[in-house]
Amino acid sequence: MSMSLGQPHQIQYWLLKTEPGEWSWEDQASNGGISKWDGVKNKQAQNYMKSMSLSDLCFFYHSGPNERRVVGVVQVSRQWYETGEKEGAVDVRAVGLMRQPVSLKEMKEEEGLKGFVLFKQPRLSVVPVPQSIWEKSKEAFEGEEMFRRGRFLSLPMVIVATVIGVVSGKAIFGPPLEEYWTKKLQEDASKKKDEGSS
Repeated sequence: MSMSLGQPHQIQYWLLKTEPGEWSWEDQASNGGISKWDGVKNKQAQNYMKSMSLSDLCFFYHSGPNERRVVGVVQVSRQWYETGEKEGAVDVRAVGLMRQPVSLKEMKEEEGLKGFVLFKQPRLSVVPVPQSIWEKSKEAFEGEEMFRRGRFLSLPMVIVATVIGVVSGKAIFGPPLEEYWTKKLQEDASKKKDEGSS
């Protein structure tokens, strides 16, 4: 069933792991910030990628013994597509660099994240970020700005900033984000409808 105009898309949240020696944030940010996210062999991780929708937001996570931290945020710009036998990819674009990386240790210390797949299945390179983080983010709306001033302050970034702020114990933006998000999507859908009829 297709989504009707004016009905907001339910953004999903994910975490993508990468070894910085193979693909770092600097690599992602080059070439216009758009890249193909491929090379995922694990079936469960592939299934998560197949569940991604356009505009879903993903933590960009540096893995490895000396890293293990969220360093930035990317957004799904193309849904799952086949790249070869039993393999596929999604395309993602850079949204913004974290002003202050959020380490695995900090996330593990955050109350309420005990069931996070990242902790339970640490070998998975793609994991969903639980809806509970988003729900919790609506409860606290003051604190520090986590992202570099003047960069990527689009509506998706406002949402991501709030989510990451909760993970790191630093809530960010003011109320009520859900209403703002819904209104913005409705306005965008209406604008596209008007453009299509002109």
